Amino acid sequence: MSHIHVKDIDIEDNDEGGWSDVGYGTMPWDHLTRKALEVGVRNFIVEHDLPKDPIRTINRSLIALEEYIAAS
Repeated sequence: MSHIHVKDIDIEDNDEGGWSDVGYGTMPWDHLTRKALEVGVRNFIVEHDLPKDPIRTINRSLIALEEYIAAS
């Protein structure tokens, strides 16, 4: 497997429908990223259903994933 689809969720209702930028919600990305890399994932495809600022979502999610990958 070389690709994985990733999303994050915010358990508190927010103004983005309960969704969050990857790394800023409640998903355990330290664990998930490590396991994804172990099985050969090399591409993380980010989705956010209702971003108020899509560019912010892209930037924050990219930075968060890069940090988790570097720490794995």
